[in-house]
Amino acid sequence: MKITAIDIIGYGKWIDAHFHDLQAMQLFYGANEAGKSTIMAFIHSILFGFPTRQQSTPRMEPKTGGAYGGRLTLTDTALGTVTIERLKGKATGDVTLYLEDGSIHGEAKWNELLGEMDRATYEAIFSFDIHALQNIQQWKQADFERYLLATSMTGSDLLLKAIEKLQKELDKRFKPSGRNPLINKQLETVKAANSRFEEAKAHNTNYETLYKEKEELEEAQQINLNRQKTLRLEHDQKQDWLDYWESYQEWANLAKYLADKERVAFPTDGIVRLEHLNSRLTENKNKHIQLQERYQQLKKQTEKMDYSFFANKQDEITAITETYPLYQENLQRLAALQKELADIDHLLEEQAFEVDQELLLRNWQPIYMQQIEEEELALQSNQQRLEQIAYFMEEEAHKQNQLQQQIDHLEAEMWSRQQFQAAEEQQQKRQPSRAVKPNRNRLFLPLLAVGITGILAIFLPSKWMLALFGLAVLLAAGWLLNKRQPISQAFDQSELAELMEQRHKRQTWQEVLTQLDASQAKTEIWREECQQRFAENEQRRERIHATLQTLGIAAEAVNQKYYPFFIKLETSVRQIKQKQQLQSDSQAIHEEIQTWRERCVALKPPFQTTTFEELITLLKQGMREYQNAIASVTKQEDKLEQVEAELELIRRDAASLQAEKEALLEKAGVVEDEAFRKRHQEAEEIEKNKARKHFLEMQSDQNVREALQAYASKETLKAELLEIEAELAQISHAQEKSHAEYARVNHEIQSLEAGGTFAALMQEFYTEKSLLQSQVKEWMTIRLSLEILKRTLERLQADKLPKALELASRYFKKLTKGHYVHVRFANNRLQVETSDQVFFFPEELSQATKEQLYLAVRFAFIDILHSKYPLPIIIDDSFVNFDKERLAEMMDLLKMRQGKNQVLMFSCHETSSDYFSSMERVVLY
Repeated sequence: MKITAIDIIGYGKWIDAHFHDLQAMQLFYGANEAGKSTIMAFIHSILFGFPTRQQSTPRMEPKTGGAYGGRLTLTDTALGTVTIERLKGKATGDVTLYLEDGSIHGEAKWNELLGEMDRATYEAIFSFDIHALQNIQQWKQADFERYLLATSMTGSDLLLKAIEKLQKELDKRFKPSGRNPLINKQLETVKAANSRFEEAKAHNTNYETLYKEKEELEEAQQINLNRQKTLRLEHDQKQDWLDYWESYQEWANLAKYLADKERVAFPTDGIVRLEHLNSRLTENKNKHIQLQERYQQLKKQTEKMDYSFFANKQDEITAITETYPLYQENLQRLAALQKELADIDHLLEEQAFEVDQELLLRNWQPIYMQQIEEEELALQSNQQRLEQIAYFMEEEAHKQNQLQQQIDHLEAEMWSRQQFQAAEEQQQKRQPSRAVKPNRNRLFLPLLAVGITGILAIFLPSKWMLALFGLAVLLAAGWLLNKRQPISQAFDQSELAELMEQRHKRQTWQEVLTQLDASQAKTEIWREECQQRFAENEQRRERIHATLQTLGIAAEAVNQKYYPFFIKLETSVRQIKQKQQLQSDSQAIHEEIQTWRERCVALKPPFQTTTFEELITLLKQGMREYQNAIASVTKQEDKLEQVEAELELIRRDAASLQAEKEALLEKAGVVEDEAFRKRHQEAEEIEKNKARKHFLEMQSDQNVREALQAYASKETLKAELLEIEAELAQISHAQEKSHAEYARVNHEIQSLEAGGTFAALMQEFYTEKSLLQSQVKEWMTIRLSLEILKRTLERLQADKLPKALELASRYFKKLTKGHYVHVRFANNRLQVETSDQVFFFPEELSQATKEQLYLAVRFAFIDILHSKYPLPIIIDDSFVNFDKERLAEMMDLLKMRQGKNQVLMFSCHETSSDYFSSMERVVLY
């Protein structure tokens, strides 16, 4: 996954900010408070949501108000190229996900793409700053394993939480020596129930007889109780009927009255409808009289008018007047284009070099910019290397001068070769006869060591190799001196001392001479490299000059760096193209202006004008007068037609109203208005009785009225109520006797039960036993689940921990240039081992080395996660404690990850920007 574009609508100090074309290695460089940490927090918020107001992390809403949020464009995701937009809404923001196929999704699709990665895990592994690099000494092995589980296929540390939860559930259910756990309590309950059950078995025979008698009494009581309920319900119902008897009599009389009046018919709202129809007929008559008078007046006002010129050329006049604003706009556009052409000509004249515009435009290619930039960067790189070699050669020349002075000084103090050989021969003669010649084999090893170190010093020049060569020479000299046979005591001590001193000077002279030869060989290698780079620079300049010749520009015209000069050329090409386009546009506009003027001259109006503006004014005025005259005639004719139509509508409306009134009278069975009003009073009386009847019907159900129809009088109903009350009294007396017998039998049963019936005790025992078995089965299920999770945890730890430590060791060894070779755990703490097998804990390391260790551990986690979460790595000024060499190794390691993870680095230190190209740098102001 790679972030290719950042669009900030509003976040902290950034308002409407855009960063596009982000690279696999991208640096955001700026001074303090330039907004680097704000951009880093913005990326976290868009990916995982805005911080809520309850969290300590600041939300960074714009201080000036306005929109809050923005967008990220990501490539190389499981869904291809996507754009995630998060704006202010709910607590963490409203999410919109745009896919490259044009579909739009919500937060659920984005969470599906992220998988189980959350903000805390992302910041713990992929995103960090200097403060996060300073707590490595606090890590324990358990924390390390927890992070490894969080980065496994499960994606979280839910496994550890599940194990802890299951262990608590087991302890809550059973402990071997516990009392409060559920299974421990249930065991005691089952034992007590079993004891009571065995004790009740002895009294079971008499108990069954009494229990059967008790059941028969309960059944008889239930029968009487049911009959008693039925009688009470019937008594209450007939009592309600008795209370409703008077209303029932009134309802019956009204029903009989209304049955005789069913043949009387009257329209609904008849009197209101009649008055409304009479009113509309009167209004219709008055309006008909007014319209007749209006029609006569309009007929007199109609007259004809004549505007022949404007009538014949109406379309041409309209076309000319409507295009007059376009004519004025063309005049303005033509003036603006001419001004732009003059400005471009002025800019081209101000150039410091002459150029053939047609040749430049024909031969210019956009790829020249990239080629010239690459050539100039190569020239600068070669020039820097040449300056560096010049400095080295100057240092070596100074060193050679010193060595030559040392050689001159030694040669001045040394014996001549003849004098030294004579002294050597004299010493050999004075040695005792038992002295033996030195073994040639003993001379081979020291001379071989001196030769090898001398060759390395020549081809790998450095201070360390020269020091190693000097040490080899001294050790060889000591070896040769120690291996010589003892000198005879008879030899003169002063002559021997002088000879030994000459030997030492001659040996020193050989060593210095060897160093001088090595230095001269190194200088020669640098001189050859200078010649090679000079030749390469000359070839690059020739290619640039060839390009300039193709564009028709002399090489002498370039008095600055090539790339800025070509930027000016590119600007000139754009200006020349713009000039050609402007000339084409000006010609087209001039032709439009000329065509419009010719149409005005061809019109030949019946009046004289001096300007086109005056002509347009008179034409518009004449057209308005002509159109007003035509509109006046048309308007009068329209009004006449309108009045005629209204008169016809009024006549039709009057006929319709009269027909409606006659139909209304016919429904009431009358032909006059007065008879209709009398029929209305009779209908109102009928409706009043219907309403009273309906009110009485609402007081009771229809079934009650149907039931009361079976009674001839109120006394018959009262007699049935008295019969029901007598039967209820008999049932109450029988229930009292049954209750007494039931109490006796129940007392005898209780005496036998002595704490509960046999059936109840048996049920209690088997119930408690079944509950115990269920709890044990549940305990076994939890126990098996816990064992499975523990084995899974052990397998994950055994697989992940060695791999993570191996990766961390590899990265830490590279960052420290092989000084530290292993990362491991000792005494539940992180520990590192040097190449000399010395062990250190993190707090014993320097601050920079400790931060290197932390980075190595992080990269180990990122490698393990890469296959499932190839997320961008975000670094905020995390290398401030690194020296130049450590920083170079760190940058080298980051560049190795370009193909795996995108790296976004935020820094205020200028040294960091040296490792990024111009396309990989974003400078914040």
